[in-house]
Amino acid sequence: MFVFSENSAYFLTLLSGISRIIGSIPTLATILSMSDTHTPSLVLGSASPRRRALLRRLGVCFETLPVETREIHNAADPVGTVVHNALAKQVPCRALRPDACIITADTLVWFDGRLFGKPRDLDEAADFLRAFSGRT
Repeated sequence: MFVFSENSAYFLTLLSGISRIIGSIPTLATILSMSDTHTPSLVLGSASPRRRALLRRLGVCFETLPVETREIHNAADPVGTVVHNALAKQVPCRALRPDACIITADTLVWFDGRLFGKPRDLDEAADFLRAFSGRT
């Protein structure tokens, strides 16, 4: 989990599933060295274009397995929220690919006691930016 704090803004990101790189599951070094001819043992449980791009930039062979989950947004527990949301993605991915190293994540911004997720549209994105303007 990564937590960045600046003037009451907390950027929370959780990557879960890394601990599964043990036992019969290939090591991260093995996964990173795999060529495109191998079946990926690394699964990204996300539809995020940004997360896919980050893994591609690393030259990692991976499979994308986006799953539909119901996310929660609990401003009283921002860390619990991202943990819950990332694990909610992990469970169906694990059922489909039990032997893979699975990366799932959730990213939220917690600012002034309010959680900000992905904006629904450009108007909401503009509202978010106005809320942060001059305060971070």
